[in-house]
Amino acid sequence: DASHMFGYRLGDQTQKFLAKLSFINLETVSGVLTIEDASVPYMIMPCTFDTGVHREFTVEVVPSSGRAVVKPAKEWSTGTLVGEWITGRAGGSMNFRSWSNNQTFRLSISGTEPCSFTLAMFVPELVESKIGFYIFEDVNNNGNPAVQNLRGNCPFRATYSNLFKFVDLPAKRYIILPCTEKPKNNSKFFIAALSPRCTLDGPYV
Repeated sequence: DASHMFGYRLGDQTQKFLAKLSFINLETVSGVLTIEDASVPYMIMPCTFDTGVHREFTVEVVPSSGRAVVKPAKEWSTGTLVGEWITGRAGGSMNFRSWSNNQTFRLSISGTEPCSFTLAMFVPELVESKIGFYIFEDVNNNGNPAVQNLRGNCPFRATYSNLFKFVDLPAKRYIILPCTEKPKNNSKFFIAALSPRCTLDGPYV
């Protein structure tokens, strides 16, 4: 399962690869890639064809011009906050009365202009239920999510990671409620707001 490998998890499994090198039973595998936009960072994911194969390897990039910098990707949980669905705190989605039992996180957007950002959630291992999250405006500044203050949600997906981009959200305080689609699915999870204007803290119960 390539989405479970070292490095950033692949949230969108339908995204296109820039290139894929064929699996060959040799000591060295190489290829020539054409990079159209050198200002965009790329991720190289070395792997073996079969699972469970342990061996060391090196990666070398030789550009036709300029300089290429190759460094290890961060662990997918780096820079994220940790939460956990546990007994009594795994309330499921808003289709269930127990939804408000889930842990919440508080999100603050700095500045005055609207902000577009991606909210990302990851689980270490697949859970039996799909995962997603809701975002509420913290109208009363008390950290308690209320149905009338719901501002959006991420579609639930059966995956290791679920990412959703919110566009032009006003610079206010919000409450993030990560959850499984169905209640009573226990698991640890990680969550991050991918924007320099966003500050995320928690969890709160």
